[in-house]
Amino acid sequence: MAYRVLPLWGLQAPILCAPNYRTSCQRARTRCRAASLQLPPHLQEQLNELEESKYCGTEGHVLVREAPAGVQRNGKRYHIHTFGCQMNLADSERMAGVLEAVGYECAEDPSQAEILIYNTCSIREKAEVKVYSALGKQAKRKRDRMGDLKIVVAGCVAQQEGQQLLRRVPEVDLVMGPQFANRLDQLLEQVDSQGTQVCATEHIEIAEDITVPRRDSNLTAWVNVIYGCNEKCTYCVVPFTRGQEQSRRLEDIKREMLALGEAGYKEVTLLGQNIDAYGRDLPGMAADGSGRRQHTFTDLLRCVHDVPGIERIRFATSHPRYFTGEVQ
Repeated sequence: MAYRVLPLWGLQAPILCAPNYRTSCQRARTRCRAASLQLPPHLQEQLNELEESKYCGTEGHVLVREAPAGVQRNGKRYHIHTFGCQMNLADSERMAGVLEAVGYECAEDPSQAEILIYNTCSIREKAEVKVYSALGKQAKRKRDRMGDLKIVVAGCVAQQEGQQLLRRVPEVDLVMGPQFANRLDQLLEQVDSQGTQVCATEHIEIAEDITVPRRDSNLTAWVNVIYGCNEKCTYCVVPFTRGQEQSRRLEDIKREMLALGEAGYKEVTLLGQNIDAYGRDLPGMAADGSGRRQHTFTDLLRCVHDVPGIERIRFATSHPRYFTGEVQ
């Protein structure tokens, strides 16, 4: 069996240091609006089609799945609506795994769920507007049900807005950044025990995730290898919503991929906002005296390329500064 490594390319721009987060957001939105005004009609149409087709699309992605076998159910349901990129899709699968492990079932219709989760994206303005529109409808429903409903806002908008979102939509019970995806059950318990809104957006060291995600496919799977980004490009808010780079240990990544291969998965996409910077935050230097880090993205690919059962490995998203000849 021949193995191939295929990059999923994203758009890149010159690296400029952002003086602060607010300025970064303003410049990013100004550039996006200016670019949309300058595009010829046929190119704008192609751009709209691309936006609709990639990741979750402009309407987002609603998680739909059967209840897992062998798990005692508590009679309650959850609904997850995801906006944005592959990282958000992977986080939604992890949150689904957390909830199903304690007895919840998935509901495609939000009106049938006791827990509503909106996993948000702050890169695309349309996605942010859609989230606030949905929150307005569900806030009214919660008032009508006298509080018999929990509303959770996760992801990048949650990290960006924090307490301000709780003030803007007081019916929201929990606001949590993406770094808390595998702690959703603990945060919901905190909401119940305290009887107040909870805002979890502080920086934390992401511990190795032992949560078993509820994959959205039986053949392809997302595998996180590095969280966050250190670049702070002028046009991008990722470092402020996803935090600084934190690489997973190489052996933990391979262990997850081995389990996927044994479960019958054929394709894996390695995920990171700046994936080819993998390993530069891990301790140790290479023994060959070259001065490079002990673990790099190239080392990771060499380690996982022959996992039994995995026939194709993709990765997203790479940065041209770190995309070396060794990767090619």
